[in-house]
Amino acid sequence: MSASQAVYNLAWSGELDVVCDAPESALAALALGQTAKVTLGALPGRTFKARVRELSPAADPQSRTYRAKLTLDNPGPDVRLGMTADIALSAHSSSAASGAEAQHGFFVLPATALFHDGKEPAVWVVRAADSKLELRRVTIARYDERAIVVSQGLKDGEQVVLQGVHTVSAGEQVRAIAPLHPEDLAS
Repeated sequence: MSASQAVYNLAWSGELDVVCDAPESALAALALGQTAKVTLGALPGRTFKARVRELSPAADPQSRTYRAKLTLDNPGPDVRLGMTADIALSAHSSSAASGAEAQHGFFVLPATALFHDGKEPAVWVVRAADSKLELRRVTIARYDERAIVVSQGLKDGEQVVLQGVHTVSAGEQVRAIAPLHPEDLAS
């Protein structure tokens, strides 16, 4: 054997992922929890279902692409590591907290909505019953350049403070105002 020659390889035996590098122009079409159909060149005529598990928050500095990992649902013993795949993503809405993200409990918020409760990430939620603020801890699935993807802690239809989170306090009564540029929420 020579120096630096591999002696053995280890492989994870759990869920199988399909990894792809998406260009910046395709990033808006990707969302956590989004479903896809995957075909493998080595297994013609078979189609597998997958879901987007992870999206890189930053582009690779050399290729300027974003790494996406999709987990295969029930791949079966024929699917092996290293196989090449074709991915067909299902359509999703790009508006915040809708489409594939809302179906899987994911919500996209501008990064300005993020606050902290001690060391834990949190957001200010406007209680529907009395329009008072409540600080709620959330789980962040992904941090993007200008947005966060919340995977736990929010429910569909809840209103969240998007700006000025450091100037409000718990129990404060507020009046909801629509964002000036709602299209910014989708980016």
